[in-house]
Amino acid sequence: EAEAIRDAAGDNADQSPLVQAAEQKAQEAAQQAQAVAGDLSEDDTSDKIVAALRAAAEQASEEIQGIRTAMGGLGAGDQRGVLSRVAGTPEAIREALRSDPELRRIAEIAGRMRISAKAKQRNKVRYVPEQIVDVTLGGDIARLLPSELMRFADPTMELDLLRRLSEESAMVYDLEGSEPEEKGPIVMAVDASSSMAGHPFEFAMGVALALLELALTQKRPFLFFTFDTSPNAVFEITRPGQLTLEMLHQMLQGQFSGGGTNIKAAVSTATDQMACGEFERADLVLVTDGYDDWGGTLDKFKEQAPGSSAYGVAIGTQFPEQAQRQLNGYAELSSQDVDGCQTAKVEVVFGV
Repeated sequence: EAEAIRDAAGDNADQSPLVQAAEQKAQEAAQQAQAVAGDLSEDDTSDKIVAALRAAAEQASEEIQGIRTAMGGLGAGDQRGVLSRVAGTPEAIREALRSDPELRRIAEIAGRMRISAKAKQRNKVRYVPEQIVDVTLGGDIARLLPSELMRFADPTMELDLLRRLSEESAMVYDLEGSEPEEKGPIVMAVDASSSMAGHPFEFAMGVALALLELALTQKRPFLFFTFDTSPNAVFEITRPGQLTLEMLHQMLQGQFSGGGTNIKAAVSTATDQMACGEFERADLVLVTDGYDDWGGTLDKFKEQAPGSSAYGVAIGTQFPEQAQRQLNGYAELSSQDVDGCQTAKVEVVFGV
């Protein structure tokens, strides 16, 4: 595995963090295999030795693949993805992924999320609201007057209409409209109550990193915080180069103080952050596994943040009916969806 990565790296093999990681794991696998072999007695069969060696090699290969996927998924070294924008050396990033299995898993999830995010952004329909202001000549079938459309029903008049369409001399509505404003900031709130520990939190942070990548690509300010009974530290990333490896670690840590889930407080904090400055007219994305009493939370949000949208991701639970009606989009995932990393189900939130 290490030799294959070195061959693929070519002239840059000595500087490649992937090569260094692969060779280190290969060396560790060899040492582990030697230790196992040393513990085997003369009575042990060769099949047991082969099985032990294979298990050691497979473990090393899995770790190498995990590092490669994590770095590739977040774009380390190829000028794409979140890690390519982190203010840190490739060696420091590679070491962080190698030494922190949770960060590596979150990075892998975020890599999969990036695919869904890009697909959603590509498929978004750019709708320009229009109104009729006059009648003019043109060739747009969608704008034909009813009197012109009736000509399609008469074979003797259809050809004449087609000719005038090609010459842009058919009677059509004259419409005018305005282009939508530039995309606004993104505010992300992630539930860090005790029940979110483990796979749910890792999945939520994968969503967060994918949204952060989207925000950085589209030059949109990004604000992030976790919450349980009350909101925790707020992180603002408003310009390139502001994201450090230390900040990334702090964002991913979560609190898990043992408290419950207070969605009202989380939405209130997001609304306060959007009251002025760079986060006006931001879109809110909320991830939680709690069925909290929202009350008039989103009513207040819509009132105080006009023009903003709210999206939600529910893990192992459902949003109350009132919240479902008020959210611009939401996804509800089972624990099996999260364990299996069903990224397609959260594609809706990448429509921000």
